[in-house]
Amino acid sequence: MQIIKRENGWLHVLHADGEGYIQHRDSYVHIVGGAPEKAGSKSVAETDSRLERYRQEAEKLDEEIEQTREQVRQATDQEVDILTNLNRIDVRINKANRRITSHRSRLKALEKKIQANREAHKELVKEIDVNEAYAARRLVALYKMSQLGTIQFLASSDSIYEMLQRKAYLEKLLAHDEAIRKELAEDRSRLKQVLDNLNEQKVDQRKIETDIEGELRTLSDRKRERVAVLSKIRTTKTAHLEALDSLQKVAETLQETIDTLTREAEALPQNVSIHSFEELKGLLKMPVKGNIINLFGPYQDTRFDVTVFRSGIDIKTRPGSTIQTVYTGRVLYADWFKGYGNMMIIDHGGNYYTVYAHLQQMFKRKGDHVNTGEDIATAGDTGSLIGPALHFEIRHHGKPLDPMQWIDAG
Repeated sequence: MQIIKRENGWLHVLHADGEGYIQHRDSYVHIVGGAPEKAGSKSVAETDSRLERYRQEAEKLDEEIEQTREQVRQATDQEVDILTNLNRIDVRINKANRRITSHRSRLKALEKKIQANREAHKELVKEIDVNEAYAARRLVALYKMSQLGTIQFLASSDSIYEMLQRKAYLEKLLAHDEAIRKELAEDRSRLKQVLDNLNEQKVDQRKIETDIEGELRTLSDRKRERVAVLSKIRTTKTAHLEALDSLQKVAETLQETIDTLTREAEALPQNVSIHSFEELKGLLKMPVKGNIINLFGPYQDTRFDVTVFRSGIDIKTRPGSTIQTVYTGRVLYADWFKGYGNMMIIDHGGNYYTVYAHLQQMFKRKGDHVNTGEDIATAGDTGSLIGPALHFEIRHHGKPLDPMQWIDAG
């Protein structure tokens, strides 16, 4: 073993084809001979140069490894199920839409009140104008009466009877004048109240309009987020496959939900239909006007060469289009469902169920009875990867069936 150099209690040594460090302790090493590092100084210098180069390369490699590890940690921290991310955005959009709808409803009701107060204001002004004109004429008459004198007016009667009549007429006239005066005062008071109400309502109107503008900005931001996520799904194979995998898992979750709801429904009085849903195969009407763009069953995604199963059909339609139930039944579910957005499940008896997803507004609640062809919702794009459309399913004992075999081909 050859000692190359001594460094802070360590010996840099060369042995066979390798080199390294050992601790410089008598119990570990016994040095014989002179200082070999001075002999062959050229060889030692070359070795030192090589070692320094190796050390630098090792440090650089360590840095790259640490950077890679940090990137992996960041990716792991940021890694979120693509459908969960989309669902979170959709939930926010749905809540914003509901708040906007609520604000607009309040605004519409307030505008009706404002219009009613404007009409009341107009009528009160007319009444006040009429009463003021009458009061003005009566003041002139009373002034003339005061000039003549009430006693003289009564004394000029031809008889006691006429004098009593004049007195009675005069008292009625004065009482009417007093009633008009009170009515005029009340009208002016009501007019002030109406104007105060109008001013308050206009302030409320401006506030609601400001709230709507804020919600619309929020909605716009959320929609941009959604577009970015959908763009990633459509263009990135990893994201696309992750979204498809998530949808498959969601479909399984839907099945579990239907099973749970079915058990709950069995405890309720069964008053769904006197006819069997099975008798309607091939006779059901489309639940919404539109074009069927995706069919039931397995299909090949040609872009990414994967096979996926679709448990229903997708009907492309205009946002806000009315959706109708295909048959009489009871609403089992009417709420948000991950991957499906606003969703409604209707129990038609005999363990047959229809599913309506990506709804915008829902007109029915859980437990409501619905009739064939009744309006139950409007079409939207909540939870949808394909834009405004209705996702429609038919299930029997939870197993998805091909809706095209049940819908009237005509």
